[in-house]
Amino acid sequence: MAALQANRKKYKTPKTVQIYRDLEQLLSWEADLLNRLPNAKGFQLLGEEIFRSTRESLALSDLASKTGNREAKLSLITAVGVHLNIITTHIRSLRTLSKGPNSPRVLTEKQHLHFIEMMNKISFQQFSWSEKYSQRSDPNQESSPND
Repeated sequence: MAALQANRKKYKTPKTVQIYRDLEQLLSWEADLLNRLPNAKGFQLLGEEIFRSTRESLALSDLASKTGNREAKLSLITAVGVHLNIITTHIRSLRTLSKGPNSPRVLTEKQHLHFIEMMNKISFQQFSWSEKYSQRSDPNQESSPND
């Protein structure tokens, strides 16, 4: 029993990582958005890609919070950033697609602003997390301004 409790303390659960909780909120927001998407193929494909990228971001942030290897953690955190860019690009595409002639409006201005606020918060957390683990491990090693 003591070994199990020691093992629990060793790893952070995903619930303790703020970016994970914020990605869960983003996923919930996206689920509501995707339920309102028209059945047109373009809308559905973008919706699926948005949802898939957010789920992958959740999984990657979970893995990053549990791994002890600094290089692996940094690689996973960087991958989260890539998926955040994919999500943002697809939301922009969805917004552009909905502005076309005879296209239904699927994302209001207020919803888009809410999305931007959520993504700014998540992106800042991802950047801060990345910076924390990309610090040089050797304090005697000086960095040049051209690095």
